[in-house]
Amino acid sequence: MTEKKREKEKITSSDKSERDLPLAVKIAKAANDMGPIAKDGNNKKQDFLFISESAIKAGVRKVCAKYGFTIFPKRIKEITRYERRTARGGTLYFYDVMQEFEVTDGKETITGEMMGTGSDTGDKAYNKAVTVALKNFEKQLFNVSDQSDDPDSITPPETTGTVSNNQQPYQGQYNNYQNYRPTPVPSKPRKLSKAQLENYTVEFSDGEKRTLKEIFKRAETNDVVRQWIKSGKHDNTTATYIKQLGGIYKAEKKIKAESNQQPQQPVSEDDGFEDIIAK
Repeated sequence: MTEKKREKEKITSSDKSERDLPLAVKIAKAANDMGPIAKDGNNKKQDFLFISESAIKAGVRKVCAKYGFTIFPKRIKEITRYERRTARGGTLYFYDVMQEFEVTDGKETITGEMMGTGSDTGDKAYNKAVTVALKNFEKQLFNVSDQSDDPDSITPPETTGTVSNNQQPYQGQYNNYQNYRPTPVPSKPRKLSKAQLENYTVEFSDGEKRTLKEIFKRAETNDVVRQWIKSGKHDNTTATYIKQLGGIYKAEKKIKAESNQQPQQPVSEDDGFEDIIAK
């Protein structure tokens, strides 16, 4: 028998013995064989790297073929479906699904479930949710993870209230001001003119920018915007400029009322933005 033939029979015998292992042992060995997977994906908008679905699937296919088992997607259960309004007035559709998966080698079977969430402005939200569910199941099954998956590596934003099943987040009141992103600012904001204050730009986490003049104008008809202005949850410079501009608008309104010989109305919570700078 030639050396080449003996080597081939040795490999065949090794593969056969691995395929005869219990399913749980196969999965454990497969996870060990996969090892670390490099982050090959790049989210340019939010500036972070991630392990792509294609990289995970390539690793899964390799170890499944080696140890003789496979993963079957099974029943899909829809958990929630909701919508959000985008900053440009469009609609972003969301699906949350729970899908069942079956891991089998033809002799033994292990079942499990995994949740997935997908969003899209078109008709792909459901498909994305199912894809994410499978990706997450494979990552958990083979212990594939990175820092972005670690809940202790992220500090979630402060939230108030909850959203019940099948309802839109914020009860359909999704808006940019919930996503304000403070930017580095000087420790002592300088005093600006009215025009400079009105043109001061506030940037939100989704990249949209609004001037203070636009924000104050919206506050006249939008309670959410008014509450955001009054919340004080802004960086030092933004808070100072909001207060300065609010003071100017208050003074102008007072002068206008006096020139028209109209008695000044008492300040109340629903009286526009006079109460913005009450503190």
